[in-house]
Amino acid sequence: MERLRTILTIGFFLFSMIAFGQDTIFYNSNSDKVRNRVQADYYQIRLKENISSKRLIERSYYMNNQMREEIYYLDLSQKKKEGTQRFWFRSGQLKSAVDFVDNKIHGNVLTYWQNGHLKRKDTFENNKFVSGTCYDSIGNQIEHFEFLVLPSFPGGDKMLLEFLKNNLRYPSYASEHGIQGRVIVKFVVAKDGTPSKFGIRIGVDRDLDMEAMRVVRTMPKWTPCYYDGEPLDFWYTLPIVFKMN
Repeated sequence: MERLRTILTIGFFLFSMIAFGQDTIFYNSNSDKVRNRVQADYYQIRLKENISSKRLIERSYYMNNQMREEIYYLDLSQKKKEGTQRFWFRSGQLKSAVDFVDNKIHGNVLTYWQNGHLKRKDTFENNKFVSGTCYDSIGNQIEHFEFLVLPSFPGGDKMLLEFLKNNLRYPSYASEHGIQGRVIVKFVVAKDGTPSKFGIRIGVDRDLDMEAMRVVRTMPKWTPCYYDGEPLDFWYTLPIVFKMN
């Protein structure tokens, strides 16, 4: 009887977690959303603590149901991470464990090679690197390299502003009618540095939005994002301001 009560209690807890908000989303190998399992490389499930809570656990799984990633959010709407974010290889070997406090890397950053050997042991405080050591795949200490290198326009932010200044054209209708504002464009800097998957995150006016999109589509290749030494697709948001003189 006691065993049955324990099983029922566990079952009720699992049911409660699911009942308080579970969304299953399928993704392909490029992390694009797809409609079903047939097209998917992995799937993602989100679980709320309770129906009114903003706290949420986001887990993703490879299609063989092996855990892929686990993230804890204080507030999903603001993408505020809290706790340890973990990522696994397809084999089931842990790939990384990164500590977050109030959406900042704070604590340990541990990464591993596929054979299970430690690759990196870093310490961060409020997103700032404090100390760390890196190792090769057989355990030898090697020269330390940055955990996260964000993508950058050729020549840096100054050259990006110069590019926008030289290529942006104020649409005539918007100019004549005093329409101005800040368009926020989103795009992916791919692993090879190519900008792609362009879109408008926050628009202002059709003509201004179209001009912002036209310009970013002409950008040259960027220096890609590097995560633990590996190139990574990175979603980038770029504000483009249209202001009358």
